[in-house]
Amino acid sequence: MLALTSTLDSKHDDIVNKIIFDFENEFGLKQIQATPFPHITYLTTEAFNLNLLKSYLERFCFCSKPFHVYTTGIGVFPGEHPVIYIPVLRTQPLNKFHAQLFKDISKLSIEVGQFSQPKLWLPHISLALHDTSLDMMTPMFKYLSRYNFDWDIKIDNLNILKRSEIAPVFEKEAEYFLPQPIIS
Repeated sequence: MLALTSTLDSKHDDIVNKIIFDFENEFGLKQIQATPFPHITYLTTEAFNLNLLKSYLERFCFCSKPFHVYTTGIGVFPGEHPVIYIPVLRTQPLNKFHAQLFKDISKLSIEVGQFSQPKLWLPHISLALHDTSLDMMTPMFKYLSRYNFDWDIKIDNLNILKRSEIAPVFEKEAEYFLPQPIIS
């Protein structure tokens, strides 16, 4: 299974990595580091042909332009091991980018993740997952209360993440950049 994602700009990447590092040191959480760089996931896919997917994404990115996403607050996906995340607000540029990716990648795939569908997709930046517990929630939220999560993040990249065959981590299979507009 592959994931199509965008990594964060350096400022927000640093903040999220500090939180993840502190969560590891203060609460013993390590599972979030299975993906070693903070990101927003657009969809997961089982592509028919990886080279065809890469060729499509190269063209898609060349024809796209950078845009901004906005975050606010903290969210939780409930369960035995709650997921703590930063919600990404759905804006027209983000929805358009995601919808086009979903439409085209669906044609190139054996399967696309259920929660990748435009009506179900909830964009977010994960802070903790898999090795959390309900008992940790209060101290983790107390820690997070020192941050302001009203962010403006420029999105100028698209990545293919692939699960490593030798370790329980995801690695960048490919990275594409959205070209900057030419100002004359």
